[in-house]
Amino acid sequence: MIFLICARGGSKGIKNKNIKKINGKSLVERSIDFAKKFNKKIYLSTESEKIKKEGYRKNINVIHRPKILARDKSSEILVWRHFVKYLKKKNIKNSFFISLPPTAPLRSTSTVRKAIYHFKKNDFDLVVVINKSRKSPYFNIVKKNNEKLELFSKKKNLQEDRMFQIHMKLQQLPML
Repeated sequence: MIFLICARGGSKGIKNKNIKKINGKSLVERSIDFAKKFNKKIYLSTESEKIKKEGYRKNINVIHRPKILARDKSSEILVWRHFVKYLKKKNIKNSFFISLPPTAPLRSTSTVRKAIYHFKKNDFDLVVVINKSRKSPYFNIVKKNNEKLELFSKKKNLQEDRMFQIHMKLQQLPML
């Protein structure tokens, strides 16, 4: 079992989001620490020298990702293919790998253990973990204002807000 962390440096919305510190740890560092709970075979795929430094500092394997696989519209599955080719070239035997996106830091070890169990038990080619949202994002809407995020509605009583009148009851909101 190998863990793969795919982290590109060219984020547009939040510059360098993968290495920004939140409570003292970056998103990449959180993914690395999470993977270390399972094993030490951890690979970081990136084109960014700054992100590579985080991988080296945490003593994991770092793979240079070609810039063509680090564009805004680059598909993660192509990064996975690049990783599999890398493993074959290095003659590294592996039955499967787990991709840990840095931008999903709220994962739990039990969820990953369950995914591994189902993958092995059912002889799947791929397992994707998704969670049903506990809260509708329609009640957490924010907007960007001068490089800051703020609540979409500033009204204290949301019932007065025209936008929220449309989706007043949770049952009426579209399923996401």
